[in-house]
Amino acid sequence: MDFENLPESVTVIEEGEKKFFLVGTAHVSLESVEDVRRTVEIVNPDSICVELCPARHQAMTRRDDWKRMDIYKVIKEGKAVFLMVQLVLQAFYRKIGDKLGVQPGAEMMEGVRLAQETGATLVLADRDVQVTLKRVWGYLGFWKKFQLLSQLLASIFVDDEVDKALIEDLKKKDQLVAIMGSFAENFPQIKERLIDERDIYLAQKIRKAPGTNIV
Repeated sequence: MDFENLPESVTVIEEGEKKFFLVGTAHVSLESVEDVRRTVEIVNPDSICVELCPARHQAMTRRDDWKRMDIYKVIKEGKAVFLMVQLVLQAFYRKIGDKLGVQPGAEMMEGVRLAQETGATLVLADRDVQVTLKRVWGYLGFWKKFQLLSQLLASIFVDDEVDKALIEDLKKKDQLVAIMGSFAENFPQIKERLIDERDIYLAQKIRKAPGTNIV
């Protein structure tokens, strides 16, 4: 199979009989979407892995589900804080999307669409966002929790221009990592739980994806 025409953003890793085609989405832009499309067209993969967990996949494909949510049940199960954080992040994604002209995560949704179109196995490779948020939340003391929530809320309701450094970060990273990572200077404790643990989880999920050609 000829892989010479793969986008420059693609790194090929071989492990035994398996080949992994890692698409480095260098931009939150239509260029990233096109890189995913071209790679799938050339490779014809057995599996397509995207950096989403089932909860984030559902949030991106069924954006109005929260309106039908049983709020009493959410509070009773102790998930109110995590729901609020997710809603704040979604609102921030829309704000960033308006600034960039393309919604963050568009390249991942293209991967989801192509898996459905080609019959490839869709692998939601990210760790459950609830687990990640609980790992971060459980490590912070009361004051740090208050600071983190304050900064997240301020990022939504303050009408200032979206920080240019964050815009550039979003062009290079998964949106959850970029947005939460933007607070890392004030909250260095969260890096291991937010980024390092997720990287290990992602790598294992990708390695276990079915088939021999994995995108």
